[in-house]
Amino acid sequence: MRLYGRGVIRAIFLFTARRPRLGSRGPGTQEMETNVDKNRIEGAVKEVKGSVKEAIGKVTGNKATEAEGKATKVEGKVQGAVGKVADKVRDAGK
Repeated sequence: MRLYGRGVIRAIFLFTARRPRLGSRGPGTQEMETNVDKNRIEGAVKEVKGSVKEAIGKVTGNKATEAEGKATKVEGKVQGAVGKVADKVRDAGK
């Protein structure tokens, strides 16, 4: 009993043969991933955490939590700026 005709099998073969493998992303993509300084990523995470904490403080009316959130957000912005400077310095050396 045949489940597929010749055309379907051929189409599946051609589709899978032309697709890049899941592990390969093409030329240059790994270089792009490593060009971002770790401080930029951590800074963005801190900014998000700070925004969430600030919003929770506003909703609950807790001024201390709101202030902590603002401080964490500013800390994240500073850390992100440090990462940008590090990226520029690294890129200038290339």
